[in-house]
Amino acid sequence: MAFVGTNGNQTPQDQQGRLLGLAEFGRSQVNSRQALPPSTFAKAQKGPNGDIKWPYAVLITRAWIFTDVPLPRITEVLGRQLPMSATPPCCSRGS
Repeated sequence: MAFVGTNGNQTPQDQQGRLLGLAEFGRSQVNSRQALPPSTFAKAQKGPNGDIKWPYAVLITRAWIFTDVPLPRITEVLGRQLPMSATPPCCSRGS
């Protein structure tokens, strides 16, 4: 997964439209209660059965944060601007 700074004013100007980092995910599903600290579950969203809403997870196995100055523009890395369909609903405007 690539983390890219948005072009909105919620992102510092030197990070807007720039590649901020990458994450690599594992291939195995794990039980969230085995992977996360118990304090996490007290404030986690609950499902219809009263248990945590997302009982399973896929762990991030490696991650990188870029610190080059200036950070690379996403268009320099990918060769083009990402379409809005590349933005997950959780991160779209108005959420």
